[in-house]
Order: sequence, then C-alpha cells, then structure tokens
Amino acid sequence: MGIARSGLLALHRWLSLSAMLFWVLQAASGVLIVFHWELEDALIRAPHIRTDPSAIETQLGTMVPPGSGLVIESVWTSGGAKDRYDVYVETPDGDAERTIRIDGAGNILRTLTPAESGVFDAIVGFHHDLLAGETGRWIVGISGLLLAGNIGIALFLAWPGRQRLRALKPPAKSARGIPRLYGWHRAVGFWGALPALALSLAGVLLVFQDSAEAWLAPTSIAKPTEPWTAASPPGFGKVVGAAMALYPDARLADVSFPTPDSAVWRVRLRTDGEARRAYGRTTVFVSGNSGQILASLPASAAPPRRAFLDGIFPFHTGEIAGLPGRLAVVATGLWLLTMAFLGLVLWKMRRRAR
Repeated sequence: MGIARSGLLALHRWLSLSAMLFWVLQAASGVLIVFHWELEDALIRAPHIRTDPSAIETQLGTMVPPGSGLVIESVWTSGGAKDRYDVYVETPDGDAERTIRIDGAGNILRTLTPAESGVFDAIVGFHHDLLAGETGRWIVGISGLLLAGNIGIALFLAWPGRQRLRALKPPAKSARGIPRLYGWHRAVGFWGALPALALSLAGVLLVFQDSAEAWLAPTSIAKPTEPWTAASPPGFGKVVGAAMALYPDARLADVSFPTPDSAVWRVRLRTDGEARRAYGRTTVFVSGNSGQILASLPASAAPPRRAFLDGIFPFHTGEIAGLPGRLAVVATGLWLLTMAFLGLVLWKMRRRAR
C-alpha cells in the first residue's frame, strides 16, 4: 500500500509540474470570461430599448441592402445587457464579414470585423480551443482529462482515513515551514477538489460534445425543410413575432435565417425554468413562405438525454444555479490558481531541503 501511495504521489507531482502553466492559463481565462457578456455590454453605453422585431427588421434592411453581396446568417442575444443582439453578416460563401451589435430597435451600437475582435473574444477563443481550431480543442480536451485525473489522485491521497477531519483543517499556528505549507495545500485542496473535478469533466464533455451526443444517441432537433414558393416572403418581424406569440414571457435568444435551399427560419427562445441564463433552447421553426409555425419544441419537453447534454454548458459556466453558481465557478478557478501556487512553492521548498 505504501509503495502504491508513493507512486501516486510521484505521478501527482509530475502531472502538476508538467501541465501547471497550461492549467493556470485555462483557469485564469475561465475566471475572466464568467462575466464577460456583462462586462462587454457595460463598455457600450446606450439607453435600454425593448425588443421590437419589426423595428429590427427595418434596420437589418439598411445594414445589408439588396445588391450588397452580403447575407445575414443569424442574430444572437449579446448575453449581457437585456435586449441587445449581435447580427452576424457573411459573404454568400459563408465567410464572416462583420458582427454588428444592435439594441432592441435595431440601432447600431458597435461594428466589428473579424480582425477587430475584442479582447474578450480572444480570451474566450483561447479558453475554448487555444485559438487553434480543432487541434486546439483536442489539446484542451486531453488536458482537461489529465486535470480531472490529477484532481482524483490528489483527492485519494488527501482522504483523511483514520485521521478523520482533523487532517483537513488548516495547520496549527505552531507549524512552520514545509509542514505548515503542506497542511494548507492538503486542506484547501481537499475541500475544493470535488467542484473542480465536476467542472473539469463538464469542460471535457463540451469539447467532445459531438462524441457524447453520438454515444448517448439523444433525440436530435431535426430542422424542417421547405422550398421557396412565396414571391413576397414574410420578414424578420413577422417570423419572430409568430414564434414569440407562442411563448409571450420568453426572451429572444437567437434567430437563424433561411438559406437559398430552404425557406425555414429557426427561432430560439429562453423560457422560464431553463438552465441557461440567456441562450435558451426552446426552438420554433417558422415557414419563410407563409410565416406559419412548422414546429415548436419547448425545452421543458426535451427527453432526459437531450436535457442532460443541453445542461452541460450552463453547469460548466455556473448559470444553472444563477449568480451564486457563477460566483462558485469563479471561486473554483481561483482555487485551482491557489493550488498551483501552493504546490509550486512546496516543491521548491522540498528541493532546497534536500
């Protein structure tokens, strides 16, 4: 048993020292982006205007006039201030051209090209995939698995056993040097290990969500298809209005525009009781020919497996528990930074002692 324990301790130390810098950067970026929606909107000073789909439709026509060679791919809530949205404008072949933030009446608050993405976008991109696309996502996912395994090893090593909870209290004031630092490292590490383990595993599932969906085989949300037939199709205002009429108390989350191949709009709403704070999962499909509802899929009726997958993101960000949950995520990130600092100092002190 002693040999196995010493081997786990050596593995824990080796993993910590090898991946510490990467984990610190991931933890720091995670802490910074928990409230990045609110911080970003706070930097754009403008009065609050309630959402008016018809007014937004009028303004969208001026942003991308006929003959401009550009298309609006989707409109998403900004996630920060209420009734603010980001309009994603693309070229016909799908290349991002610019992102326009608007208020509830469609008034332009800010315009960004891909080269002008803000600091928050860069931090979010680094946290998600190191700004390196699919390769970066794999690196983040594998490092998350290593972090979860390392936390599990540390939790096993710190388990009090016969010493009971006395070993998990802060060290006595009389303790000095290595024993005192080790006592703090063990006590702080034990009490924060389970939340950190859960959040790291949720992050791994987000990275490999496609694989998780294939494994769980949840009921997918199949988008209806419909060919274009109308000479004068309904616009953004009528389509969004029809969707929101089904859920009068809901908030608009995002709208995906129809394509040349399919005259179907997808409108997603955030209804009461959903785990996500802004990006709701209640989905309504609307005909681009008649403006009639083709399908309505409330989030509350999602099958258990689908609900589990949809709940991974709000769990990882803490949104599932409101403001206290998001603060808990920040605290967990700070816990990881603290553990890295204590572990590094402890390692250096032991090297000097030898």
